[in-house]
Amino acid sequence: MNREQRRQTVKNLQKKGLKRESAETIVERMDFTEHHFSRDVWEGEKVKLNYDRITHYKDWKILRQEYRDFVEANKDTVFTVEFDDIRKKEAEKNEGLSGLCQFVEDTTPVKWLFYAIDLIPEPNQKRPKTETELQNEAFLAHVDEVLKGIE
Repeated sequence: MNREQRRQTVKNLQKKGLKRESAETIVERMDFTEHHFSRDVWEGEKVKLNYDRITHYKDWKILRQEYRDFVEANKDTVFTVEFDDIRKKEAEKNEGLSGLCQFVEDTTPVKWLFYAIDLIPEPNQKRPKTETELQNEAFLAHVDEVLKGIE
């Protein structure tokens, strides 16, 4: 991402209500990753923290000690993704996917939120079909039945 793109992205994030400092941090993280924010997770997905990635962010040393302790203690733990109420509403509009999540196994008083790009999915998982996909399959099966009756 070049300088002009970074500046424009910061402006766009500020228009969405983020403070400049937060927007700049997000842009730095976008620059750090090859996937930007293209990875989404679904509720029930099994993931691990991408420890190397999280601990190499520039702001790692100034993040809350409780957060750093959680990441350190759980760097090899397999978590189950869940969404809070806000993320559930977002996911309903986005085929059951979200870019921000928390974990079922997180027992802290207020659960930590993680960007999906900071997580490593466990292998051999399949995303459950959305309501729209199920409806489409049912419709196509019905069409096939009708066509068989015509032949």
